[in-house]
Amino acid sequence: MSVDISLKTIVAIQLIGETISDEDGSFKSFELNIILNNAERLNVMDHSNLRGIINDAETLSEFLNIPIWHAESNKT
Repeated sequence: MSVDISLKTIVAIQLIGETISDEDGSFKSFELNIILNNAERLNVMDHSNLRGIINDAETLSEFLNIPIWHAESNKT
């Protein structure tokens, strides 16, 4: 799905961690979202590599000059 938005409407980058469980077991997944000035959240990517997604978020944060909101992953 493609969405057209103005870069000026992006106010933050959000990182969320979660544990995904299925019949083969469980694994950590990390979500990178952008937050718009109308409070809408758009998913950019999901990743299993925390360091990789943090690097991507830092690059976007610096380019757009916006903060990163990093939510701690679920401990269950």
